[in-house]
Amino acid sequence: MVFESPLLWYNEISQALKEAGIDRTDEEPCVFTNGKILALVYVDDILILNPRQEKKAVNDLVQHLQSKYDLREEEFKWYLGIRAVRDRPNRKVYLCQDEYIEKIARKFKLSDLKLRVPSIPIATIPLVKYNGQATKEEIKAYQERVGSLMYIAVMTRPDIARAAAQLARFLTNPSPEHLEAANQCIRYLYSTRFLAIVDASFGDDVETRRSSQGYVMMLFNGPVIWKAGLQDTVTTSTTEAEILSLENNQGELRPGPTITDISLDLGP
Repeated sequence: MVFESPLLWYNEISQALKEAGIDRTDEEPCVFTNGKILALVYVDDILILNPRQEKKAVNDLVQHLQSKYDLREEEFKWYLGIRAVRDRPNRKVYLCQDEYIEKIARKFKLSDLKLRVPSIPIATIPLVKYNGQATKEEIKAYQERVGSLMYIAVMTRPDIARAAAQLARFLTNPSPEHLEAANQCIRYLYSTRFLAIVDASFGDDVETRRSSQGYVMMLFNGPVIWKAGLQDTVTTSTTEAEILSLENNQGELRPGPTITDISLDLGP
């Protein structure tokens, strides 16, 4: 059956990696490790990460997979549409979605350099529900834009996470103002496409009086987890909103099972 194909392939590649001593982690079914090297699997795209001293182990793994499948081995420059730029002297890797951003800017005709360049992803004026009724064409146009923004916000751009979360609240009936706000966010991305903080704002949602919150978790000087959106509870002060934000996100501050699974040394 066609619908069984993805599962069959996943079981197949999982078994092949296990034969090579690379086991699946408990928390992330597409992350495999032997405690020294990592293999990230997305369908038939496999990204292998390793320290320099484990080069032989990587070669052995690649040879094992090549004995089973027709593989093409490449340097890590692109993965799932994300560009990887390596700064070898400073031992850093930058992840950038400039090509995807350019693609959506062209798609929505927002790549013209003559257009105003926004300094922020979305205006500070609160967005409110539309009292009119958007057409099917307007809804489709808006949803396409917000869908593209949500994907980028989740993948590589935490700076637009709050804007994308706000825009996503109006998917079923967007107003012309909502569409312009989405266009502004895309223009902001386009102007910062090579751009390779827990906070809360008290009661800023004018309809529910719930507060916005957001956080970015850093590991080894790089962002690894981020989120932005409205709090579930209405608070009565800025201090309460800040404390609730910290309470909601404190679970992310502890080393999670995934880090334990991949045997990552966090130091003292």
